[in-house]
Amino acid sequence: MARRPGCTPYTYSAHPVGCAVALANLDIIEGEDFPSQAAEKGRYLLDGLQSALGDHPHVGEVRGLGLMVGIELVQDKETKAEFPAAEKVGIRIHQAAQERGLFSRLRQDVFCLAPPVIISRSQVDRVTESVGEVLG
Repeated sequence: MARRPGCTPYTYSAHPVGCAVALANLDIIEGEDFPSQAAEKGRYLLDGLQSALGDHPHVGEVRGLGLMVGIELVQDKETKAEFPAAEKVGIRIHQAAQERGLFSRLRQDVFCLAPPVIISRSQVDRVTESVGEVLG
């Protein structure tokens, strides 16, 4: 790897400004009690999604911890048989969610949600509503 003259590796490593920002961030996380907020809001999100999607014929499972939730899309709820990859079910669901303003991730046919800890209850309700609309 060629280096430019005057540049050393790790120029910003342990830089005082970066360290100060990191410490301030930790103070906010602790002061606002983000772990408890994530647990409470995550439980609310998970309960709402399980209630809305529990009987859906193509939702194998809604699982989560904190504000990380996965909605498993299956061809058959009883056997948990997956959709054929060629049908691109997960991709189509993901695109439909984006069209409604819900941006998330997809891992094969598991629709993943991980909203920020600052999400409000009304926003959690909107996420649940949007997912319900997309899955119909």
